[in-house]
Amino acid sequence: MNKEEKVACNNVDKLSINLDKTEKFYAADTADSVDDLVEKKAGELVEQKAGELAELMSGELAELMSGELAEPYMYILLCGNGSYYVGSTKYLEKRIARHQKGEGAKYTKLYPPVTQIYFEKYDRIQEAFKREKQIQKWSRAKKEALINGDVEELKRLAKSRT
Repeated sequence: MNKEEKVACNNVDKLSINLDKTEKFYAADTADSVDDLVEKKAGELVEQKAGELAELMSGELAELMSGELAEPYMYILLCGNGSYYVGSTKYLEKRIARHQKGEGAKYTKLYPPVTQIYFEKYDRIQEAFKREKQIQKWSRAKKEALINGDVEELKRLAKSRT
């Protein structure tokens, strides 16, 4: 369940509580009028939430149809000054394009042009972010070993740091 759906469910719970309060307030009135009021309010809420859910689903459908899914990545860019920039995102192509337009991080804006030279795909954005933070601490030599797929050099560099 995504954030918007959770908010919608919370709103339904809040309305239910408010309806309970309304029912108690009007208890002195006839039972039929309270039932009518509850039914009317519930119907309005259902229509409202159905509309909100349809909007959310149409957005997700549009995203699916665009061909770019929210898939977490850790990536490395080569900046114009020869340095490396390490980042993470759910939308790799869009994020790289933003970096190239100077709309990404302050660092890549200072050292254009940028070229994507490496990436790793993850199941969760938290994993990609954790990997980003790990690699940001690495030496340039260790980053280059990763980029070049040189496992032996990575092992050697890892041992030399301990």
